[in-house]
Amino acid sequence: MSISNFQEKVIKGPLGKGIMLLSVAAMAVGLGFSSCSKSERLQALDAKGNPEKPFVTVAGVEIPIAWVDESMKAQMERMQGGEDMLKMLPPEYKVGMYGQAIQGLVQQAYGFEMATRSGIKVDDLSVKKQLGIDTVDAFKAKLREQLEKGSAIKKGASEKEMEDFVKSQTGGKTIADFYKEQIKQVDETLADKTKRPKALLGVAQTLFVEKLKKEINPTDEEVKKSLETYEVKRIVTNGDDRTKIDKAYTDLKGGKAFDEILEAVSEAPAPTGKKKSEDMMQLTQYMVDKQPDFQIIGKLQPGGYSEPVKTASGYAIYKYAGKKGNVPADYDKQKVQLKENFIMTEVQKRYTEGIEKLEKDILPKFELKSYEAMYLFAKAQMKPSPKDQQADFQKVVELARSVGKQDAGYELAVSAELAAFQRIFDAPGADKTKLKPERIAGLMKYVEIADESWVYRKEIITSYKEQKDGEKAYSQLAIALDKNLKYDAMGQSTYSDISAVFQELKTANILKPEQVTEFETKQKQWLNEKASFDKTQAEFKKQQEEEQKKQEAEQKKQEAAGKQNKSGSLIPKK
Repeated sequence: MSISNFQEKVIKGPLGKGIMLLSVAAMAVGLGFSSCSKSERLQALDAKGNPEKPFVTVAGVEIPIAWVDESMKAQMERMQGGEDMLKMLPPEYKVGMYGQAIQGLVQQAYGFEMATRSGIKVDDLSVKKQLGIDTVDAFKAKLREQLEKGSAIKKGASEKEMEDFVKSQTGGKTIADFYKEQIKQVDETLADKTKRPKALLGVAQTLFVEKLKKEINPTDEEVKKSLETYEVKRIVTNGDDRTKIDKAYTDLKGGKAFDEILEAVSEAPAPTGKKKSEDMMQLTQYMVDKQPDFQIIGKLQPGGYSEPVKTASGYAIYKYAGKKGNVPADYDKQKVQLKENFIMTEVQKRYTEGIEKLEKDILPKFELKSYEAMYLFAKAQMKPSPKDQQADFQKVVELARSVGKQDAGYELAVSAELAAFQRIFDAPGADKTKLKPERIAGLMKYVEIADESWVYRKEIITSYKEQKDGEKAYSQLAIALDKNLKYDAMGQSTYSDISAVFQELKTANILKPEQVTEFETKQKQWLNEKASFDKTQAEFKKQQEEEQKKQEAEQKKQEAAGKQNKSGSLIPKK
């Protein structure tokens, strides 16, 4: 979780015009734990306030599956797809999302541990102080701060001016009334056995961040030095194929000029009106320190270039040109903001380093291997070294394969196995012929649990066709057609593709006559069902159009009647 999320303690409220309402919901960061002292365990609570069984324990913090589900639900709502969208996602995306959710929860637990170790005490008063509602005066000060920040009132406005503004936006409520509502909300939350722990956890993390901020007091020289940026050129290729980037690296070592290779090879767009070689990235020290694919730049000397590095979209070779000072001419005017930026960057750095240290000292103890596999998948994706990634993806595969059908999270484990093995299978230099049997075995497990799996089943069928195993190829093809129960454009596309594969199997002469007859019968049945579906849809559309016409006619009739009444033409003469 980012530091900015820890700091967010207010949310937009109904007052409008820049007013920010204080809300305990803003500090509830998505986990619930029972309150306790440093020596006690932190346990997640269910709706009745009873401890839930955790899937992982981190530094004494027990985390339940329910919180992962909540995080996933929130992610899907942001994608506006809901659970149906989640089912349709390819295994690699789904496992990546689950893994990131689990990793986020684990890091929140580490954050709570750091706060506890630093001596931070969290209780009801701490919550109210953090929200700025421990007293009515504190509430007024916080409200004024937000109103002035949002330009709802001018700075230095009188008490009466602020009071009048709040009344105008709340239907006559006074600030005191507003304060009572906030206190009531917080008291109700803290009295609730499930909501209270969330508030306490969020406040602990926020207090820890603010503690870090107070420890940092940079000099002007430190602030100015932090504004320096690395100037970097890059040769970029997209996709997983390393051929072009490896050839570029070989040419560089052979003495060819970096800019010449960049112009010929790089797939990054050129700046408007300039050459690709004139594009110079400006990277901060923090970016070089923390972004995996940039970390190698910090090890280069000016004029040096890196080996090919894996990026989110493909590969890159970086050339470090040197550092550039970026101190603005009006530094004195911007000093306060620049100092604040420095402090927040340093806080983020210390916070991240603290979590990284805890991750080494205190390993998460997973109760469910399926969730551990997804967690490891997410961590593997973040590693800059392809070699380290491959080793970790192999661990994910082995862990996922150890989950039995009767074990909790089996379906997620199957997805994790397929997602991790996909990375191994697509890795540069991978012996696909040797790995193919394992891949097909993983695909077979996946299509048993997935509703939308034609693309994977097709790969299985192709493999059986290559082995001239008509029996298995036909079995999978028949299942695919039986499962294609959609008759819309997507269903029609899948049907056409299935039919094309059927023709390929016939051409390869690996199907028995009775299999051909049976499948052709299935095809006719599917087409009949689609025709029926199309007819129903057409009738429904026609009904909608007729209803629309009726509504439009009625509306026109009412409008005409209204016009006649206005003109008085319908009023009888005396």
